[in-house]
Amino acid sequence: MRKDYLSTSSIPSSPHILYSGFGPTSSRCIGIGYMVRPGRLDLHLSTPLRAKDEMVVFAGKLTEAIRQLQDLLAAEQRAV
Repeated sequence: MRKDYLSTSSIPSSPHILYSGFGPTSSRCIGIGYMVRPGRLDLHLSTPLRAKDEMVVFAGKLTEAIRQLQDLLAAEQRAV
C-alpha cells in the first residue's frame, strides 16, 4: 500500500460553493483542497491528529511560498 504524505484536489470555482475541503489519504498525510477564484486562492488543509505538527510546519512553508509567488508575479507585471 502507498503512504502518501500530501494529497491534493482542486475544487471547481463556482459562486455556489462557499466551503470545501479534502481529507488526507493516510495516517501521516496532509489533505489539501484548493479553489482558484478571481483574485484569490482558497486552501483547506486537514490531517489526522498524529500529523498535526507536520501540518503546522507545512502551512508556514506554504504561506511563505505563496508570498514569494505573489512577489514574483507582481514584479513580472510591473516589467510588462
